Amino acid sequence: MAASSSRWGASYPMSILGENKMRQTVIATAVLLAIIVALFGATVITADAPRKAAQAAATSGSIDVMQMMRDTKGLSVEQFDAI
Repeated sequence: MAASSSRWGASYPMSILGENKMRQTVIATAVLLAIIVALFGATVITADAPRKAAQAAATSGSIDVMQMMRDTKGLSVEQFDAI
């Protein structure tokens, strides 16, 4: 095992320096993978939203305008003073 010095003057065996670099690489890869999965999930949810909204509107039924007009007869009318 050969010794290597870092910028700060400390001397560490090469295996420790290799393990630190490997640990940093694994952490960076895990973070990158998490970001990719999150972006993919957000894309899928965003792309699916208009289709779900259209489905909900189609299944809610149509509005019966004539029934609404019959139901609104006899309601009180508010008077507003014009300025």
